[in-house]
Amino acid sequence: GARLPVQVGNSDVTDLLVTLAPGAQIAGRVRVEGGQKADLASFRVVLQPREASPFSSAATAQVGADGAFTVPNVTPGDYSAGLVARGEGFYLRSIRYGGQEVLDGVLSVRPGGASAALDMVLRPAGGQVEGVVLDADQQPAAGAIVVLAPEKSRREHARYYRSTTAGQDGRFHFRAVIPGDYVVLAWEDIESGAWRDPEVLEPAEPSGARVTVREQGSESVRLRVITEGPPR
Repeated sequence: GARLPVQVGNSDVTDLLVTLAPGAQIAGRVRVEGGQKADLASFRVVLQPREASPFSSAATAQVGADGAFTVPNVTPGDYSAGLVARGEGFYLRSIRYGGQEVLDGVLSVRPGGASAALDMVLRPAGGQVEGVVLDADQQPAAGAIVVLAPEKSRREHARYYRSTTAGQDGRFHFRAVIPGDYVVLAWEDIESGAWRDPEVLEPAEPSGARVTVREQGSESVRLRVITEGPPR
């Protein structure tokens, strides 16, 4: 694959040269801080392109029981790295690529360059956020979409966002939450991922509940479901 930024003005753009390059193979390992046991095979590594386009998609790999993984055929470009299917109580503490910390930074895969090792460290001290969503009649809002969104300085990083669906009793539970400040919101109906748009999230914030999640801490909130918003 290849990427070539193009700026189109009021004249033709001609003679572009796009040079395809073979995908990189990114190998690495996931480990738990302090040597605590975890079901590492339940995790999947995800490399998410920093600039979304119809031609870009995430590169993924399953983690082995020993923590080793290899992400094949990664198109050159800039990525954010993360893990999905977190284990109970674990959160991602560190990501190092080629010896450099990239937890909230950019993992750059360059064409023709040798791929560096990707090391990811889990910490067994995630927090929890639980609560209930109610409708205007103070009844459980079953099926409401509940979102945990980070404070503004972290909002460009997808790994800080969490979402779930409230049960028949209106209750929800987020586990293995990265410590920090969040706002919790619930919508009756919203398109998946729309809450990452500032024009959607910021006007809705007054309807949410603010929480500070600490290591191994637990927070409880009551939410009023938002009935107006972007359609699903």
